[in-house]
Amino acid sequence: MPSLSVRPYDGRIPKADRLRRIVEDLLTKRPPSDAVIALTDVYTGTSDFKDAADAKAKMTEWVGGNERFYPHVAQYDFEAWLLPY
Repeated sequence: MPSLSVRPYDGRIPKADRLRRIVEDLLTKRPPSDAVIALTDVYTGTSDFKDAADAKAKMTEWVGGNERFYPHVAQYDFEAWLLPY
């Protein structure tokens, strides 16, 4: 039975090769994860993403289309994801 392990990342979501390396490490290093779910906000203080669909597409592209990577993007409700925890 899979379990949930939360590993917060301090700061903005990493881009390109850095995000790919982090995801690959989480999927292969001990203990290996079954999947990686990344949560980011569209509004990162920069113009990295136009909207939620653009952010999700870019994150998927940066990771290389790994089928065990699940990007999630909050366009209006990012704080709602964080407050319960």
